Amino acid sequence: MFGLKNTKNYRKKTHKEYLWESIYSLRRDITDYVLKCKAKDKTINIKKLDHKAELIIKYSDKLKKFQTQPTLR
Repeated sequence: MFGLKNTKNYRKKTHKEYLWESIYSLRRDITDYVLKCKAKDKTINIKKLDHKAELIIKYSDKLKKFQTQPTLR
């Protein structure tokens, strides 16, 4: 079973990267949306922003759990 030892660490690392990318993508979406609405004098859909903000909080909490959990060796 080649590479079985590092599979868990690899999956953990890639999941952390996915969470970071998702957080930055959501932040970028929020700022782009607000700037576009302000430029066109449109009203901002608060529900849309609220949902994305909740996802950012959720992903941030998951990242904090990764930082506080000890690794098994």
